[in-house]
Order: sequence, then C-alpha cells, then structure tokens
Amino acid sequence: MQKDNLKVYIKKLKQLPTISPVAVKIIEIAEKEKVSMKEITNLIVSDQALASKILRVANYALFSSGREGEVNTVERAAALLGLNMVHSVALSFVVVDLFKTTSLSGEFNLDEFWRHSGACAIASELFAQRFSYEHPEEAFIAGLLHDMGKLIFCQWKQDEYNSVVRDAKVVKSRLLEFEEKSFGMGHTQAAKLLMDYWNFPKSLIKSVWQHHQPLAEFGDKRLNELPFIVKCADSLCHIQRFGDSGNPVGDLDANQLKRVTGMSASDMEKISSEALSRYEEVAKIYDWKARMPDLYLSAISRANQDLLNLRLELRTTSHKLTLQQLSDKLIKELREALAFQMTMDEALEKTLNLLGEEVPFKRIMGFIPSKRENLIVGWLKIHDDNSMDRIEMPLDPDTAERLNNMQLREHVALIGKAAGELGDNSPIGKRIIETLRRPALVVLPMSLGENVIGQIMIEPAPFSWSEQEKRDFLRQYTDTAAMLLERSVFVEEVNQQADELSQMARKMEELKTRLYQTERLASVGRLAAGAAHEINNPLAAISLKAQLMQSQATDDKDAEYGKFVFEQITRISKIVKDLMGLSRPAEPKIAPANVAAIIERTLSLVENRIILSGVKIEKTFDREIPLINADANQLEQVFLNLTINAIQAMADGGVLKINLGVVDNESHEVKIDFSDTGIGIAPEKLESIFTPFYTSKSEGGGSGLGLAVCHSIIESHNGKIEVSSNPGKGSTFTILLPLDDRPAADETDQKADEERVKPIERDLQTNSILVVDDDKAIRELLFEALTAEGYKVDIAADGNNGINKIRKTNYNASIINLCMPEKEGIEVLKTVKKICAEPPKIIVISGVVNDKEFEAAKNAGAFECIKKPFKIKDLLASINRAVKA
Repeated sequence: MQKDNLKVYIKKLKQLPTISPVAVKIIEIAEKEKVSMKEITNLIVSDQALASKILRVANYALFSSGREGEVNTVERAAALLGLNMVHSVALSFVVVDLFKTTSLSGEFNLDEFWRHSGACAIASELFAQRFSYEHPEEAFIAGLLHDMGKLIFCQWKQDEYNSVVRDAKVVKSRLLEFEEKSFGMGHTQAAKLLMDYWNFPKSLIKSVWQHHQPLAEFGDKRLNELPFIVKCADSLCHIQRFGDSGNPVGDLDANQLKRVTGMSASDMEKISSEALSRYEEVAKIYDWKARMPDLYLSAISRANQDLLNLRLELRTTSHKLTLQQLSDKLIKELREALAFQMTMDEALEKTLNLLGEEVPFKRIMGFIPSKRENLIVGWLKIHDDNSMDRIEMPLDPDTAERLNNMQLREHVALIGKAAGELGDNSPIGKRIIETLRRPALVVLPMSLGENVIGQIMIEPAPFSWSEQEKRDFLRQYTDTAAMLLERSVFVEEVNQQADELSQMARKMEELKTRLYQTERLASVGRLAAGAAHEINNPLAAISLKAQLMQSQATDDKDAEYGKFVFEQITRISKIVKDLMGLSRPAEPKIAPANVAAIIERTLSLVENRIILSGVKIEKTFDREIPLINADANQLEQVFLNLTINAIQAMADGGVLKINLGVVDNESHEVKIDFSDTGIGIAPEKLESIFTPFYTSKSEGGGSGLGLAVCHSIIESHNGKIEVSSNPGKGSTFTILLPLDDRPAADETDQKADEERVKPIERDLQTNSILVVDDDKAIRELLFEALTAEGYKVDIAADGNNGINKIRKTNYNASIINLCMPEKEGIEVLKTVKKICAEPPKIIVISGVVNDKEFEAAKNAGAFECIKKPFKIKDLLASINRAVKA
C-alpha cells in the first residue's frame, strides 16, 4: 500500500505549489520525445534566476575547460554544453530548488546532505577525468543527484523518514534496507521513478539507480561505466566524512577502493583535496550557504564523532567480552561440577554456590519441585551466613500434577504458599517469605521450552553492571543450569527406575523359583490324586480288617499283629493325605488369627517332647502384633512341623529361637523365624528342601512331605517361606505372612479351644443301618463290624440299589461312599432328599475328596463326612450321633 501511494506522489511532484512555472515547463518539455535547443533556451531566458545559474555552470572550470573568454549568454552556454547537458543541468536546478523547502529538523539533515551531494559531484567529475570518461560533466550531475530519492522520502513523509533514518543508525544497518521495509522501495528506486517521469538521460538514471551496487560486482569495463564512477565517488566521500547522507553504513573500505580503481593512497588524497577546494565554487552555483571550511570542519567533526563512537563501542565490546568470558567461565565450572552423578538436591546446591561466588548478592535461593516425591526442594543463603539452608516443603499430589502447565508467576506463588504452610514457628519459612518480598529480588525461571522446572531467585548487591547486563548474564546462566539440572533429574529418575527394575527382576526371579517349586509340588500332587482313590479303598478295607482282628483277638500276639498293621496303614494314609493336600490343598478357613497364640498352642502340643529332647525354647515376640487373616489350624500344622524338624535336627539338645515381629516394608508383613542350632542343611540340598519326598534325614526318618505341605499352606495364605542354613551351626526357616488391617487384640481374647470328640457310650439298641459302597471288601467288613456292635445292617453295591432299598425300608442311618459308578454319592443324597419325607441320616465316606467336596455333600443333606481309611470307633461314634439325632 505504501509503495503504491509513493508512486502516485512521485508522479504528481511537478504539481506541487512550491515548484516554479518555468520548472514545470522544463519538466514537460523533457517529457517530449523531441525538443529543440531554441525551445529550451527561450524557456531558460524567461526565468532570470535559472538563466543566471545556467551561466554559472557554463563558466564553471569543468565545463569551460579549453575555451577562452567568459560565457555571458544562454544561447552560447547552450551551444557550449549541448542539448542533453543543458536539459540535465536545468533539471538538476529544479530538483535542488524543489526540495529546499524541506525542514532541516530531525535525523535527516539537509545541510549535511547537500554537502555530501556536492562533494560527491566534484569527486565523480574527478574520477571520470582520471578514468578518461568521455563526459566528465555528466558524472558531475550524476554525483550531485545520486541520493535524490532520499529527498523524495523526506518531502513525502518527513517524520516517518526521520524514524527510519534513526532506526537504521541505532542498529548500524544499511538505510536502503529500512526504506524498503517501511515504504516498499528504497531511495534508488524512488529516484529512478522520478527521473523516468522527467525524462532524464538513461546514463544518469542508471548511475543513480545502481550506485549502491558493491564495488567488487562491477565488470572488467567498470572504469568506463558511469554507475561505477559515482560509486567510487560516493565511497570516497563516506571515507572522508564529506557531509552526511543519512546512511549510517558507508563504504569505508579504503583498501578495496584502491584495489578496484588501481589508484594509490596519494591519488585518493589528491581527489579529496581538490574536492574540498572546489566545493565552495559548486556551492555558489546552487546557492548553498556553505563554504569550503564548512565542509572541512564538518568532515573533521564527523571523523571525531566517529572516533568517539568507535572508542565507546570498543569499550562496550570489551565490557561485553569480559562479561561473556565470566559467563563462559562460570558455565564451564557448572558443567564440570554437574558432570558427576549427583542428586537433584545436590545439583541445585552446587548451582547456587557457583553463582554466589561470582555475582555479589544479598540473598540467593533456588527451588525445584519434585512430582515423584511430592516435595519442593530448595536452598537459601543470606550473604553474611557461612552456609546454605536446605529447604524441604510438602507438595500436594494434585498441585504436582499441574506443575508442567504452570507459569512462572504461579511457581513463585506456590513457593510462597508452601513456605506459609510451614507455620509461624518455622524460621526457614519466615526467611523464604521475607526474601520473596524483597523489591530488588530477581526471579529467574529455569526453563526447557515452556516447561519451568524450577527457579533461581537472587537479590544482587550493588556493582558496576547495568540492570540489563545483570539480567542477561543471569538468564544465560539459568538457561544452562536448567539444562544441566534437567539432566540430573533425568539421571536420578533413571537410577530410581533402574533400582525399581532391579527389585522387580529380583522379585520376578523369586516368583519364578516359587512357581517352579509350586509346579513341581502340583505335578506330584496330581499324580497322587489320580491314585488316591485306588489306594484309599484297599487301605480302608485293610484298616477295617486290622481293627476287627485287634478287637476280636483271643491272644496278645494276634492283637499286637492287628495293632501293627493298623499303625502302618495309618502311616500310609497320612502320606496319601499329604499328597492330596499338594494336589488339592484344603481351602483355608480364613478368620482373624493371633500368630503368637497359635505358636504358644503349637508348643504346648509338643511340650513333653521338647523337655525330653533337651531343647531350650527362646521366644522373642514384638509387644503388639496385629491380627492376620489366616486359617489357624493350618498355621498350627506348619509351626508344628517346623518345631518337630528343629527338635530332630538337635539330637543332642540345643536352642530353638522363635522370633515374631512386623516387617516395616511396603507390603506390611508378619515375620516368623524358627532358628535352631542343629546340624544344618548342606547348600546343595537347600534348593530341593521343599520338594515332595525329599528329605535330609536318614532313611526312615521322614516321608519328605512335611516341608512340601508347609510350603503349600503358606502359599495358599499369599505368604512366603524361605530357608537359610549354615552346616554344623543350624538352620533358619523364615515365614512372611500379609497383615490384616485390624488393631492388636487382647491376648485374653485369643484363646481357642479345639473341639475334641469325646468317647461315647455304645447304644446297644437294635437299629437299622444301610451300607452303600461299590467296594465289596469294605461292604463286608462294615457289615461285620456294625453287626458286631448290634446294628441291623443292610448292604447295596451301587447308588441305584441303595436308593431302591431306602424306598422300601425306613433306615435309622445310612453309610454311603461318595465316589461310585452309575450314580455318585451326591446324586444319591439329592434323590433320597426328594423321595423321603423323613430321610435317614446319611454318613458320607470317601477316599478322594477335599474340603470343597465334603462341603457339597453336606449341602446336599449329608449328616457327617469321614475320610477313608478311618477308625471303626470314629465311624461308630458318628452312627451313634446320627441314630440319636
């Protein structure tokens, strides 16, 4: 838009009221394609002032060279100068007169401008003569008008152009670039437009348009090119400070000027001296109120000012260099200091200490919020203190999550709020708030992009730097500190994550080992489960037979034989039961349990054995042990097994230490240690210690299932059992169980009484009993045993047969095997319940069940459940209860 407006203004310049009518006619004649000498001379004669100026030019040394006598008529001047030159000279007067009305105020000074233009005109003429240019008078006019575009800008928008000139000087950049940015074109293009409109000779237009072309870019024939001549003259005038054209950056490379012109320093000096001596004569031609001393003094003054500016610039540069060296030194020290691995806290302290050593301060502090720890960590030092105060303030999780989106102002407010929350009794909180209120405090964000990771706050002591220098210096330091501290934070987080990964890897390895152990136990258990039914049924038959032999024996030998067989069957039954526990472990009956009370009860069960073994028990229990959720009976089984194993490992007596306490870790666990002073376990045997059938005892000393069952029970409680041993010195079994979130219980409330089955008196009344079992041996032995007790016994070989008998007979009780072909015991129970208004009390027996299956039987209507093999007296007690119920 500016560019278009400027073009319109240039096109209408001849319409300005300040331009004379003769000048307008000269411009209009120039716009014609053909014009006669007579037409121009008549026009010039009509304006006495213009005619006088034309005669002065004709008598000027340059134009009158080689002619005799004074030129005193316009006609003779025209003949002397030629049509084109008369035209150009006339137009030059028009230009000079047109812009005389421009104000002299502001950055663009017309007096200095015309001094530069006049000196450049003379220098152009002298360079043209030096280079043997055909028309040196043409070079004079080109040098005079080379910057006329600046006059157009000044006439058009003087205030705005003054601002453009001032801005260019401030940054010491080429004026042409600022003109193009502000007006859409530079002064060379503006001048070309006007000269095109006014029909100046093409050579003059080209020289004005191209006079800012670099010297080195002119071709081999440059000495015969008018633009090159004007460029050389303009460069020399800038070097010699002849006037001021408003451009802060001139061609001040004298060596380059000598190189492209082939001239020596003395040659340049001669042209400069002659330009000075002729300046006053040229000034008179154009009615400039200036003399040669004015140009000289102006040049000296500008040279002195440039020298002063250069000195100031050098001093400023030296000061900046000193500051930069100090900054580089400090940043180097910071990089070296933070190159070593350290915590974020330590890195911040080192950052503040290094800054305080180089920058005088009254107070200095810094903060970095930590989202991971929900803390604000910082340091504060007052100048007179010998050391820094460490600061640690809590940060609520919600605020920590918003840290990345906070502005610096919010970060500072957060510091103030956190300090206030430390309370009135906190000296460090008061010092933070007092520091934040200091008016001279400089707050510097440590930022990475838009992310503020912390702040450095410093109240500098008075010293020689300007406020801007202080801020620039501190800004550069904090930017570097932010990058390095971010690295420290990153390294710290990586280390923490590495530790967490290491812990996870260790836990994974433990879980892997436990999983492998569990799989081994499960595989053995599944194998046992598959054979349990087939083993328990014959065992039950043998057991019943042995018990009958024992009860019916007529001599001691037969009774002893029956007793021996029964004991061995009981032993086999226990092994099968333990194997079943590995495959189908009983579901723990979880209830609040007191571990200390369970240990005490366990020790009471083997009190006599402990006394006889000569083992001393040392108990160390924490005063308050919270309740845990556990199956007390199963834990008793584990503690009993470990106690017996420890007694067996100390054949010659020793000490069994039982420690009970709470582990203060993330999982909050109860820890129980059983440590003996026995023979220990060899390292190569430790890996297999929980494997079924593996035992470190001598042959016949154990089944090798006790510790495997312990392992299975503890795992079912989401706990862990581990062993460590030192051969010859003893072993330690450690159990970890998760805590229940309940308060510690009063020990008086923790006593649990086991329900014992009391012996019952036999009821000799005649009662009817039905036995349903697919095993013929068991049917016959039960028939014999129950008949001997006075019961009327009926038998059935399968479930369907048993149901048919129950339909016909009202039995007082029935004994039914749970696992049978054709119809399972559960189905029999459900059917009997449907077909009988008053079904008999049904006692379920089975050789392969777990607690869940017995529970299902009870839900289906079973009166009681008994596992095979069983004692006849236990079965009789159950029948007696059923008959009386």
